[in-house]
Amino acid sequence: MSRSITILSPVPEPAAAAAPSPTPAGPTGRIRVGALANGKPNSDRLLDGLLEVVTTDPGFVLGPRLSKGSASLPAAPGDLQRLASGSDLVVTAVAD
Repeated sequence: MSRSITILSPVPEPAAAAAPSPTPAGPTGRIRVGALANGKPNSDRLLDGLLEVVTTDPGFVLGPRLSKGSASLPAAPGDLQRLASGSDLVVTAVAD
C-alpha cells in the first residue's frame, strides 16, 4: 500500500504583473529586512527559509538578525533599538 503526503508551501506563485515595491527607507535603496528569532525551537530555521526566499528579490536586503534567546522573555531594549534603526521591516518567527 502506498501513501502520499501533500506538502504545501506558504510562498505564493509569482504574479504575472507584480505590484510596485514600497519605497525603501534604507540607504541602499532596498528594503532592509530585519529578523528576530523568538527563542522557540526551530524559529531560527523558519526564519532562515523565509529570509532565503525574501532576499532573492533584488528590492530587499538582509538587515540585523537577532535572537532573544527565550520565548518567555521580552527582547532586550538594545536589541529592539538595533532592529528598529537597521530595518525597514522586521520579521519574527514562532515555530515548534
